[in-house]
Amino acid sequence: MWWRKTGGKSQRRGTGTDILARMIANRIIVLQHAIVRRLQQWEGRFNRQQKKILLIIFCVISGSYCCYLLGNALFAKAGTGFMRGIPTQPVAQPPPHPLFKNKKDTINHQLFQNKKK
Repeated sequence: MWWRKTGGKSQRRGTGTDILARMIANRIIVLQHAIVRRLQQWEGRFNRQQKKILLIIFCVISGSYCCYLLGNALFAKAGTGFMRGIPTQPVAQPPPHPLFKNKKDTINHQLFQNKKK
């Protein structure tokens, strides 16, 4: 209605969850800025050659770890690694259908084909 006030307290301040989300986001941003400042100070101590060597070392270590994970996923035996404690069940026959309790109750499709002719 046109005579009602718009923009009351609830619209200006937001709900409690909005305020809490804003506080959490601000804390995360402050933490990110602190990490950035520390990394910039640490990075400023190295010259260009040292930075290249650190990059190569980082790439070799992370590439080796990726190859290890890939090889372990492809060639590991069953029941080794972090999956060894999880029991696995062998593939079995599906449970019987509730409508067909024994073989006499199953549908004989050949009977239906013969009746159509």
